[in-house]
Amino acid sequence: MIVDPSNHAKAQDDFMQMFLAEVKFTDPTNPNGSADLMNMVSSFTMIEQMNNMNNNLVEIKQNIVPSNDNESLMNKMNRYSNFMNKYINADRSHIHYTGSDTMVNFALDQNVATVKIDIVNELTGKSVKTVTMDNLNKGDYTVLWDGTDSQDDPVSEGRYQVLFKAYNNNGTECNDAVKDLQDKKVQGIRILDNEIYLVLEDDMLVNSSNITNIRM
Repeated sequence: MIVDPSNHAKAQDDFMQMFLAEVKFTDPTNPNGSADLMNMVSSFTMIEQMNNMNNNLVEIKQNIVPSNDNESLMNKMNRYSNFMNKYINADRSHIHYTGSDTMVNFALDQNVATVKIDIVNELTGKSVKTVTMDNLNKGDYTVLWDGTDSQDDPVSEGRYQVLFKAYNNNGTECNDAVKDLQDKKVQGIRILDNEIYLVLEDDMLVNSSNITNIRM
C-alpha cells in the first residue's frame, strides 16, 4: 500500500510541534523526562524512515510504464507456472532466433558417432549453418547457436527449421536415433531476452514455444 505523502508531511509537522514543546518543558534533572524525550526522538526517526520509504515507492510507481509486451509476458508466466512439476515433450524441429544465443535441444536413444545439425531459414529454405558433434552417448543435449551463418555473419531474426542427421561408427545413417525431448519434469521458469524458458531436469532450458505435450 502506498500512502499519500502529504499525510506524512502533516504528521511530521504535528510531531515536531509536540517535540519542541516537550523539549521546552523538560527538566534536565528529571531522568523520566529525559527518557520520554528519547522515546520521542526514536519515534520521530521511525516516521522519517517510513516517509523516505514511501517516497521511494511513489517514485517507483510513477516510473513504471505500462507495456503490452510486459503484460503479455506476465500472462504467459502465469500460464506456464501451471507447468511446474509436470512432464513435457519438446519439439526439436524449429527454433526462434531473437538476436541472442539460441538453444537447440534434442535427445539420442543410442550412442552415435556423429550428429549433424542443419539450421535452415524457413522463409528462404536455405541452410545457414551446419553444426557437427562427434562421439555422442545416449542422452539429452543442448547446443547453443550464436545466430551466425557459415561465414560467421549475423543472420536475421525469425523462425528457423532444425534438421538432424546421425551416423554410426561405420558411417551409416541412423537418423531415428535423434528424438524430441520426452517426459522431462519442469522444475522452474525463466525469462531470457523476453522469451519464456522452462527449466527441466539437469538445468536444461527449453523455449516454451517448443512444448508439444504436457502431462501430470
